[in-house]
Parts: sequence; C-alpha cells; structure tokens
Amino acid sequence: MISLLVKKSHRSMYILLLLVALLALALRLYRLDGQSLWNDEGTSVALAQRDLPTITRSAAADIHPPLYYYLLHAWITLAGTSEMGVRSLSVLGGVLLVLVTFALGRRLAGARIGLLAAFLSAISPFQVYYSQETRMYVLVALLGAASVYLTAQWLGAFGAKAGPASQWVNWHTLAAYVAVTSAALYTHYFAFTVVLAEALAVLLVAVGRHWRGQAGAGYTRSILSWAGALLASGALYLPWLGAMRQQWANWPATSAPFSLPDLLVRVAADLGLGRSADPSALWPAVVLLTAILLMGLLPLRRKTAAPDGYLIAVLYLFVPVLSLYLLSLRRPFYDPKFLLLASPAYYLMVAQGLENICSLPAKKARAGLLLAGLALGGMIVASGISLHNYYWDARYARDDYRGIARYIEAFGRTGDAILLNAPGQVETFEYYYRGELLRHPLPQQRPLEEGPTQAELRSLVEASRRIWAIYWATAESDPKRFIESWLDSRCYKAQDRWYGHVRLVLYAVATEPSVEQMQKPLGVSLGDGIVLLGYTLWAGEVQAGEIIPLTLYWQPRRPIGTRYKVFAHLIDRADNLWGQRDAEPGGGARITTVWKPGEIIVDNYGIPVLPGTPPGEYQIEVGMYGLESGQRLPVTDEQGQPLGDRLLLGPVRIDRGTFFTGKEVPRPTSLVFDGQLKLLGYRLGRLGQDEETSDFKSDDVLHLTLFWQAVKRADRYLLVATYLTAADGQVILRHEVGPADGRYPTKMWEAGEIVRDQHRLALSGLGPGQYRLLLGLIDASSKQALKATGWPKPLPSGLIELGKINLR
Repeated sequence: MISLLVKKSHRSMYILLLLVALLALALRLYRLDGQSLWNDEGTSVALAQRDLPTITRSAAADIHPPLYYYLLHAWITLAGTSEMGVRSLSVLGGVLLVLVTFALGRRLAGARIGLLAAFLSAISPFQVYYSQETRMYVLVALLGAASVYLTAQWLGAFGAKAGPASQWVNWHTLAAYVAVTSAALYTHYFAFTVVLAEALAVLLVAVGRHWRGQAGAGYTRSILSWAGALLASGALYLPWLGAMRQQWANWPATSAPFSLPDLLVRVAADLGLGRSADPSALWPAVVLLTAILLMGLLPLRRKTAAPDGYLIAVLYLFVPVLSLYLLSLRRPFYDPKFLLLASPAYYLMVAQGLENICSLPAKKARAGLLLAGLALGGMIVASGISLHNYYWDARYARDDYRGIARYIEAFGRTGDAILLNAPGQVETFEYYYRGELLRHPLPQQRPLEEGPTQAELRSLVEASRRIWAIYWATAESDPKRFIESWLDSRCYKAQDRWYGHVRLVLYAVATEPSVEQMQKPLGVSLGDGIVLLGYTLWAGEVQAGEIIPLTLYWQPRRPIGTRYKVFAHLIDRADNLWGQRDAEPGGGARITTVWKPGEIIVDNYGIPVLPGTPPGEYQIEVGMYGLESGQRLPVTDEQGQPLGDRLLLGPVRIDRGTFFTGKEVPRPTSLVFDGQLKLLGYRLGRLGQDEETSDFKSDDVLHLTLFWQAVKRADRYLLVATYLTAADGQVILRHEVGPADGRYPTKMWEAGEIVRDQHRLALSGLGPGQYRLLLGLIDASSKQALKATGWPKPLPSGLIELGKINLR
C-alpha cells in the first residue's frame, strides 16, 4: 500500500510531500483564534514584549530557558500580538516539524516511511494542539527532531552498509548539530532526553560496528569528533547551567504518582489521539494504534532500513518516555506536553508498522494491503474525531480568559472590583479585559501570609459592592483556600462558573452574618438528620439584575453520610424561576459529610435576580437535594408534620431594574408590534434545562422566554398569544395571557423598560411530529391581533413563526 503513495519519481514524492505540508498548514491555521489564550500563553506574550535582559532575568526565575521568548519577541514585531499573530510562530514550527519528520524517516527507513510518517504527523491531534499554542513545546520538538536527523546523518545510518570511516566526519553536519542541539537545550530543559537518546545510539552503533568489523581507519577520530560536538553543545549551555540546576531542584510535583504501565497507557492515548479525545470511548483506536506501533517495533526484515536507523528510532521514542518515568519517581510531573519530543519517533514507528503489515508473504500480500488500508482509515477517523472535539467541543477547550473578560465587561458595574487569585494570571486577563474595574491580585506573597492578605481582603470588601473573583492554580498560590474561604464566610456567593480550569465567582457584599443576627427562627428538619434553625434575608427592595443576600443556619443532629446541595430559588406564584443559586454549603467548603453533630453552620447565598425580571412580589424557595441522586430531602416542621420538599421564605419585593446588556438574548429579533412593544428576542428550551433546543419529548414542558421593550408607554392591556400548530395550520395548543402570567400588565410599563417574560406549554398528549410555534400580541379588549413589522417576517394572520418544534 505504501508503495502506491510514492513512485520512483522524486517529482511525485515531492508533490505528495507538498500536499502533506499544505494539509498540516490548513489544520494548524484552522480556528487558530477560536480559543482564548490560557494563562501560560498570556505569560509568554507579556514576557516576549519586554526587553531581552528582562526576558533573560525572568526566564532564569521561571522553569523554562529563554530562547523561545527571544524568538517570540522578534516574531511579534512582524506578526503583532493578536491571537493569530502570537500563535503563528508555533504554526510555522508545527509545519516544519512535519517536514523534518519526513526527512528523518527517509534517512532512517526510506522515502515511503518518511512520507507516511509525515502524513500521520500532519493529521496528529496531539501536534495540532501544541502547534496552536503560544508556548515552546513545538519548537523544542522541531529542534529535537532536527538534532536526531543530524545525528543520523553523521552516523551514516541511511543504508544497509556504512560508508568509509573517513567520510563520517562531516564538519558541516557537526557544526549544525552543535547549533541545533544547543538551541533545543535553551528552549526546554527536557530536551536533554533527546541528547541522551542520541548518545546511547552513537555508543551502541559504535560498539555494533566495531563488533561487525566495520570500524575502519579514522574510526576513533570520528567518534571523538562527535563527542567533541556534544561537549561543545554542553559548553554553550554552561552559562545557563546554574539557572537550570536551581529550577530543577525547585520543580514541584505536578501530577499524581504513576506506575510504568500507567505511563505507557497514557503515552499510547496521548500520542495517538491527542488531548481532545476520551480514551475510554475511543479505546478501539488506542488498541489499534498500539498494535500497529508494536508491529513497527518488531525487528522484522526491512528492505530499506538499516539496523542503525531502527536503533535510533527506538531510542528516540523510548528514552524520553523512560526518563519521564524515572524522574517522576521522586517528584511526579507527568504532562502530555513532555511527550511531544518523542512524537516524531512515534509516527515513524507507526508508519513502519503499517509497512510491515503490507510486507506479508506474497500469497497474503493482498490481505496485508487491505488490512493496512483499513488500519490507516481507522487512524484517520480517530484523528478526525479528536480534531473535531478540539476545534468545537468546549470540554476540551483551553482556559477561557477571553470569555471571562467579556462577561465581566458586560455585567460588571460601577462599584465592582476584580480579584485575581494567583497573581500570575493578571497578564493573561489584562490581554483581554478592556473595562475600567479595579484589579486586585492576591495573595501578594508566596507562601501566603494570612495577616496582610486578610487586611487587603477586608479593605477590598469595604470598598466594593460586588467582587468578581477569578480563581486559577490555587493549589500553588493558596493551597488552604484562605482567600475563598474568607470571602465565602463574609460575602454572598451568587455565581460560580468554570471557564476551562479557571473559575469566575461573583460575590455580593453585605453586612457580615452571624448567628446573633438570625432574623427568622424556624427549627424545621430536612430528612432525618439536618435542622434548618432559621435564616436571615438581607433584602429590602431589590432591583432586577441585583443580588439578594440570604444566610441559612444549619445544625446536624448526627453525622451526615451523604453530600447534599442547597437550592435557593427566586420564584413567582406560578413557580417560574427568576434567579437561583445551587451549591454545597459554605460555597463548597463546608460539605455536609464533614459536619459535626450539634455545630451551627452559617451558610451564605447570593441569589442573582435575572435582568428584566418584572417588578412585583416574589418568594424564595430553599431546600436540599442529593449531590448524586438529585432527590430532594423531605421537609417537616417541629411537630413532625410534612411540609413538602421545600420551604418558602419571604416575601421579596423586586423593583424595576435598568441593567440589561442584550447578551441575555440568545435569539435576537427586530419585531415591533403596533409601535407599542418591541420583541428584542427569545429563548426556547425544555423547562428546567439551560440549553436551547427545538427537540422535545412528549412529557416535556416547552419553556419560552420573551424579551420585550416598551417603545412608548402602552395605552392598552395586551395579551401574549403563543400557539402550536400542526402542518395543516390547525391550532393544537393555545396560550393567551398577560406578561408575567398577568402580574405585570403592559399599561404599567414605562417607555424604554425591558421586561423578561416566561411562558410554559405542556406537550403531554401530543403525537410525534413537527409543529410550528407562533407568537402574537392581542388587544385584551378587542381580541384583535396587533400588526407586527420587522424580522422575522410576520405571517398574513399577523402572527410570527418563532420556529419548528420536533416532538418525539
């Protein structure tokens, strides 16, 4: 099969190589700015914009040598500091790595192997990922591959027989080797594993050739010349050796301990599928790749490969892996990025495995060709799945500082403050943030000093209405969670969202709670072991878009063996949800399984009121449910009488709010009804779920949220009409009611006011099929539909079709 790829003509080979390179370039440029820079990328960009002496000093204090930052410093003067600009250096390195993989494969095993290895490298999700990252890992992999290539060229391991010893000494090759190898060492410390693999290869090849009687005149001089080149590379690295030794000594453990079999399984999954695939779901692909790799490792007879080339490839693959294992015996630091150095050897051996499958005896040649083709097809499919996940699946995305910055820009207000736990992330956040809120990096010291940090936190709380806290790498900056625990106990956590491995938490600031300030004693029981002693509701009249502070006081009767979540929801009389906060007690710091019988847990919740919530009277429902089961705990009063599965607190008065960014509207429209009301947009989904959808089951409840704006003060009462119609136009479901279930008539709206309006349509009893969802406004007195203009285009009846509903 492989022979079909490369003809005898060099022209055909280079045309195929060009196509492979273009494929590699396309995959590495595709959605290059689709994901945010994560923290280390932002650090790279910030450091590269400083002068060279500062870069050198900063790199010496970090865990990476400076060469990549020097190159990025020069690169951004040409390409700029946009996401595409700063990442394009790695794109270039990734494409060059594919070409060097071809050159190395051709030297070690022939053009067919080289071309196929280059193709596998081009479509590798693992290499694509790091080729789109503003870090040094693709660069060190490129330099490492070039170093191995130069070593192989010097050894003369390109054919079945070695050339005369006098031809081994190629000073141009040795000079290039010194430059490339030194550059690799100045790019990443782990590059020493490639040098170690080369040294072992040279040693074993020298011993082997001496044993086979191939050591001719000048043999010793040749070996000494390479040893001199190796020493020259080390000499060039001497100025940095002190910094390297210090950083290696201080390098912390970054992963859990692992065994050698665990490491080999991870290597197979990461090199084969990359970081954007679930190995448990794609285990057949992992098994397939491992089997092909083993076929490549078998010392079968090769027509185009010399034993020396096979030895170099094997050492190039396994020395970095085994070095990672041995170094991790003391301080585990497994990370897939360290494997990138060995990835060219991996693809070479996989390509050789496919070649070996094809090289079956003549009677089975056709079967071997078919089997190899199927194996290659499976690899392509697995890579495609992983690449699709990487490009589009948020589960595999990098930390989203861009999303965090845009969210704070949209919803932050005057009087808010931003706290950046782990101050190193300031540079990445500043890369994206264009707002005016003050930023406070804490803690200022490592290790954290509680006294000064607490004083800064108290000053921050006293000066702020709300605090946006960005938590990242707290295990290093705040391992005891001092900052978050302090804020959790004194403020009201209203929102806690993950953006990759970064959390964005919003706190409301109010009077610090205590047991003595309990407003309303209750004494009700949840389940048979938890008592809600009472609560304090710090809300007078709250505007839409603000936060309601709520403190609950819990007391366990006995040890609690199950983890429970607390729900605190702002609801209207129809149980529509207008704000919620679901979390484990204490913001996750006081989980129920660590409660001690008799202790009192003071538990704060900030309930965010949705922007556009209609003014009026609401209640707060609270209760608990199992973290895993989702089952709510029954509630009983002091006499043991059942109260259902929730408690209603309040009432709470919500006033008009002027805060509305427009980002709350997922499906915008431009409809205006009779010059009175404008429909800004709508949201469509299942009741109780956040995701938008047009697909429903027969037992679902369709949840429609409308966003209205009063063009002027309405002169009449209007009803919102929503219909589901069949394909023939027959109305199957009809729902006509005033906004907010009639609680907020349109005549009460002020000009310019924006109102969020929720509607439910129970779909039970409807047969499967496709239905149309129609919307209109009706004059409550005349029952006539108001004329609509704008987009989407109204139907002749005056109604608007919001979309098709698929019912299963």
